[in-house]
Amino acid sequence: MKLSRISAVMIFAMAMALFAGLSLSRAEPPPPAPQLSVAARAKIDPRLLHIITTENTRTSVIIEMETQPVLPRFPAGTDALTRRNTVRQTLQATAEASQAGVRAELSAAAARGNAADIRPLWIVNAVAASVSSETLVSLAQRPDVARIRPDETITLPPFSAAEIGRTPGTLEWGIEKIGAPEVWQTLGVTGDGVVVANIDTGVDYLHPALKTRYRGYINDTVPPQNSGNWFDATGDGAVYPVDTNGHGTHTMGTMVGQDGIGVAPGARWIAVRAFNSNGQAAESWLHAAFEWVLAPNGDPALAPDVVNNSWSNGDGGTEAFTTDIANLNAAGIIAVFSAGNSGSAAGTVGAPGSYPDALAVGATDIDDLIAYFSGRGPSPFGVVKPDVSAPGVNVVSALPGGTFGAYNGTSMAAPHVAGTIALMKAANPALVFTDARRILTETALALGNSIPNNNYGWGRIDSLAAVELALNAGTVTGRVTNATTAAPVGFGTVTFAPRHSGLIATTAIAADGTFRRGVLAGDYDVTAAAFGFESQTHSGISVVTGTVITENFALTPLPTGNISGQITESGTGTPLTATITVENTPVTATAHGNFSLALPAGSYTLTVTAWGHRVAHAAAVPVSVGGNTIRDFSLAPAPTILLVDSGAWYNAGQIEFYR
Repeated sequence: MKLSRISAVMIFAMAMALFAGLSLSRAEPPPPAPQLSVAARAKIDPRLLHIITTENTRTSVIIEMETQPVLPRFPAGTDALTRRNTVRQTLQATAEASQAGVRAELSAAAARGNAADIRPLWIVNAVAASVSSETLVSLAQRPDVARIRPDETITLPPFSAAEIGRTPGTLEWGIEKIGAPEVWQTLGVTGDGVVVANIDTGVDYLHPALKTRYRGYINDTVPPQNSGNWFDATGDGAVYPVDTNGHGTHTMGTMVGQDGIGVAPGARWIAVRAFNSNGQAAESWLHAAFEWVLAPNGDPALAPDVVNNSWSNGDGGTEAFTTDIANLNAAGIIAVFSAGNSGSAAGTVGAPGSYPDALAVGATDIDDLIAYFSGRGPSPFGVVKPDVSAPGVNVVSALPGGTFGAYNGTSMAAPHVAGTIALMKAANPALVFTDARRILTETALALGNSIPNNNYGWGRIDSLAAVELALNAGTVTGRVTNATTAAPVGFGTVTFAPRHSGLIATTAIAADGTFRRGVLAGDYDVTAAAFGFESQTHSGISVVTGTVITENFALTPLPTGNISGQITESGTGTPLTATITVENTPVTATAHGNFSLALPAGSYTLTVTAWGHRVAHAAAVPVSVGGNTIRDFSLAPAPTILLVDSGAWYNAGQIEFYR
């Protein structure tokens, strides 16, 4: 009992000592939040206010200056180099004068460990840095600081193109769809003399479809000249063009790639790596990228004509890049942006494409239908978006390592437009942003119920029509009719053969018999030809730049004979409703049981199809003038399958294969 009392006393004493020790060693309460005036607090983005009470924490921010440069108005026709030099000098002078105090304070803070990674940005008159709460508060109280906001991270959609094999020289569907080959062949414009850039994940400059078009490429025995042609804004320090993600190589291939993958294969390219291997970019990296594009290595003479941006901030209302875009436009550098892949709801267009003075591109498929993922308008800035649309589904282009792959996205659509602008600039080097957007929207294939609309914009781009307008080429229009009945001949071609030298141009006759073709100034022999008619040539047609000439044709029908017969089901003899197609001609007909086709003299292959039955063919069926050749067809019933094709919801259905 006595021992127990001693033990109790000892336990009590130890507990008191422990309590006293804990009291002495407990953490001090956090320091009070620094006092901020209402005006200073208003300068700090709400997303940063939490760090003000956090001790010894640095956060990456962008410090925007109060003073903003005033750029001069350039008269129409001002040359590109004058524009770029003036813009760069104005921006840099404003930044040097207005950022001096902030830079000095940041340098002093860095010496105390309260700031790091200080990077002045003259294109937006801001300074990027990593700062402590103490430095943040101090900067916010400066009268020369307008705003402090987070240096946000922008992430590309996951990119994993399906690698495919392809035959060199094969024209990819998107290149054909927008009419780029006709620009090369008819107008002789391939982009020669134009420089394009992309701000992306980099480019594999060794890719066979890209290597020789790199502006830094000299020949295979001399190392490339990378200075002024390549910039790594991520801080990883890549000294030559590389791409450890693949996205940038793919977009560059669609702009200038050889072997049928690029819209402007005659243009040269330079590039900025602003997205790392994970497809992520800090906002400050993107400002640095725009800055470099305006003056690569500080030299505006090295700036590109067009810069593709296959990326977007999911917040279409952010104004983070408005100044960059305005300065590029003033410098005569045309920037193209993807509309983003956040569709299909309204208001899903991303920034900077959402800006009124930026060009946003939506994605269409091979049938000119808007892709489900394509970002839609209206823009938070109150304008219709996208501006135009372009192929962006199952687009095949280059991948790092010399391979090729197919991918979907507005990222794939934007370089079709950037490549088209490169063709337009080759045709008319004086074009600036407002010219390019006007021409693209005026010449686009109208899609959707109202024009423009927030799904397609003004429609899917037409490279040929756009370059014709940019070139101010002469235009020949007309109508082709049947000389006997005066009915329109809604098929066939009109060919323009230069009388001396030049490129032969061909255009299709529309369903209503009309045609239109822009051609270079000169004298042409113009020939209208259609199946079943004698061709007709109008010789010595003089085409003048900027004028429209009308040439109508009345074609004489050729004498005909007939092919006739019966179409039945094998085994039962039941008459079938079927479609008869005459191969390599525009002739097709639908008949039930009996059919009869009037055709010019010759030898033909017929294909007969009926729902639920095997396809039947007949080759080398002769036709003589005034004669009647009989060919009967017996079609066997076809087996049926149940196809559950969920891929149709993702622009990747398989039903066409089975059809």
